[in-house]
Amino acid sequence: MLIEPSKTSSDLNVLLDAFPTIRFATAGDAGPLADFINSSVMTTTHLQIGFTRGDDYFSLLRLQGEKYATLICEENGKIEAIGALTLRKAFVRGKKQTVGYLQDLRVSSSAPQKTRVQFYKFFAEFIRICPSLPEFDHCALFLTAILEGNVAAKAALSRAAFPLEYTRLAHYTAYTWPRLPGTLMPQLLVREKTNISKDELMSFYRKQFGPFAFDLTTDDIERVWNHSHPIIIQTSRQLQAACLLVQTDSERCLKMGLNGLRHKFDGTGRYIFALRVAKQSSPQADRKLKNTLIHKALLTSLRMPGLFTGFVSDSVHGLSRPLNMSSIQVKGSLYRVHHPEHTRLKGFSDGFLRPSHTPALEWVFM
Repeated sequence: MLIEPSKTSSDLNVLLDAFPTIRFATAGDAGPLADFINSSVMTTTHLQIGFTRGDDYFSLLRLQGEKYATLICEENGKIEAIGALTLRKAFVRGKKQTVGYLQDLRVSSSAPQKTRVQFYKFFAEFIRICPSLPEFDHCALFLTAILEGNVAAKAALSRAAFPLEYTRLAHYTAYTWPRLPGTLMPQLLVREKTNISKDELMSFYRKQFGPFAFDLTTDDIERVWNHSHPIIIQTSRQLQAACLLVQTDSERCLKMGLNGLRHKFDGTGRYIFALRVAKQSSPQADRKLKNTLIHKALLTSLRMPGLFTGFVSDSVHGLSRPLNMSSIQVKGSLYRVHHPEHTRLKGFSDGFLRPSHTPALEWVFM
């Protein structure tokens, strides 16, 4: 559900009145926002990454969170900066609570310095007062992901004038694969049909979800179900492993520049999501089954229009390259973001985790 605040909260009313060039997006902004995000890039010391969203900017946010909102900064009718927040329920120390994911923070390269500063100030102030806002479920636990080497992204909001603080929760590696060579495709196609019911798969996921920080819930699966294709491994009707190939957007595409070379991923925004393996006899057996499932997911995706598949892992063991494909690894970290005043909130430390395993990385990068 798109949150379109109507200034019902006094704190939000005061904040919006103090920044007349900044507002919350409405459904009618889907096209202009898509145009803005489609032409923007994230830059690190080694690469540039950009994502296109087609004509509907909100298509991805709808899959990522139960609620979502986007801030827009405009000057003379032109969008100069945006920032989005998605909200979902997640388990934190065994209890369900609202977790916000901050994303799509983009500022036009041509935006005046004054506009940049005003937007950053508003963004930081919004995070500060969010625990008091009922339309945002009083969210006080925020996460964000920052690419390795993207110093500007972290520094932009971490200044004395807008003192947000970042604490690393986990490192991650995002794997992306380009289209397989045409000569490999005929003999590698997976022809098996997945004959498993939704109830059976949900039962498997219920057993696997919940023990980790910010883990997925069955609500997350319900949200993406009509946009996904299940991939499973089973013996005698016993599920050993499962994941979903989620189609985020028929027009979503990745643009990447790496070490001066241009890598173009043609195809659609399909991701390996909710990958779970039932505990095996040893960690080595777990990893082998996990890799087998990823191989199968990639092969299955060959039958579908285009190929642009990603997978995120924070395992210290890394991931074997399926089929000797040349995957591109993008490294970064998941952070908790908070305003210094949040440390005085009740239960603040309960959500301040440093998990060794963070399944949240799956929905973060869908």
